[in-house]
Amino acid sequence: MDIVLDSCALAPLVKDLRGGGRKIFRVDEITVRASKKLLRIVIDNRRHLIDEWERTCGSELVKQLVVTWSDLGALCFLKFQPKVPPQLKRSLRQAGFDDTVDKLIVAIALHTTDRAIVSEDSDFWDPEHVKKKGAVDATLRSILEREGSISVYTLKMLVDAVTLS
Repeated sequence: MDIVLDSCALAPLVKDLRGGGRKIFRVDEITVRASKKLLRIVIDNRRHLIDEWERTCGSELVKQLVVTWSDLGALCFLKFQPKVPPQLKRSLRQAGFDDTVDKLIVAIALHTTDRAIVSEDSDFWDPEHVKKKGAVDATLRSILEREGSISVYTLKMLVDAVTLS
């Protein structure tokens, strides 16, 4: 399954352990599934999404994660810089979805086989109602599914959907 990983979903995957005063990367559920060829993480060709991950989660941890996923063959770069079609962009804006990086995530997802976004950010569910995260009837999730055929998952939803057995 091809996924686009939001930095809010990436943050719980990199745990800040204090071993000798430095951060240590730990193996996570995404990496385990990637190692079994069940998941591929899709990135834009200009690496803007990786830059956002580094700003949010820490440069060194993200670099380690990118190397790990690259070594597993689980990191996939688009050959072009994607854009959100005007009609979908308009619908998203009307629903209060206007963050540049979030729109990039949608654009990347539109150009993947499985059209799947993994996010813990309420903006991908319902910007007006934080408690709607993970709800199938959340406003943004519904727009993305209806107008872009994009599925939105929380980490738990993804782990449940992509089983190891």
